[in-house]
Amino acid sequence: MKKLIIIFFLASLTITVFSQGIFKPVPKDLFKVSDKSLLTGVNAVKLWRFDATVVTNEFIFEGGNQVTSKTLSAVGPGFGLQWYVPRSATDPTPYNIVGISAAVLLGADIYQPDLASVKIALLANAFQFFTAGAAYTPNASHKFSLLLGGQIKF
Repeated sequence: MKKLIIIFFLASLTITVFSQGIFKPVPKDLFKVSDKSLLTGVNAVKLWRFDATVVTNEFIFEGGNQVTSKTLSAVGPGFGLQWYVPRSATDPTPYNIVGISAAVLLGADIYQPDLASVKIALLANAFQFFTAGAAYTPNASHKFSLLLGGQIKF
């Protein structure tokens, strides 16, 4: 009975995710109006998206007042909520203005993940590429860090 409930839950989750278009690219005509009238009243559209995060700078808190910096320390997949607005009044193509996401960062080499450096991160992004957030590394002696980097959304 438990297996049937788990299978039903996973099947319904899969159908829901595919029906929301999470695996499809953001359509170029997201803000285009079909009846040639002006687009009014639309401030932003929220979409759930997958992303890839690259950490360019990581600031590790080592206790006391000591902070250590590492460059290009992690890369990994994430999932989050992104807000899209039209680029301008004349160009209705979507532009990712801000978003939040959660990511699992697998170390500097994504093809050979180092389990000692796996990080769980909560990130905020602005203007489509710039990302900042906080990370927790469970297997490290200094567990908390701040991250700066970039994201690529799918």
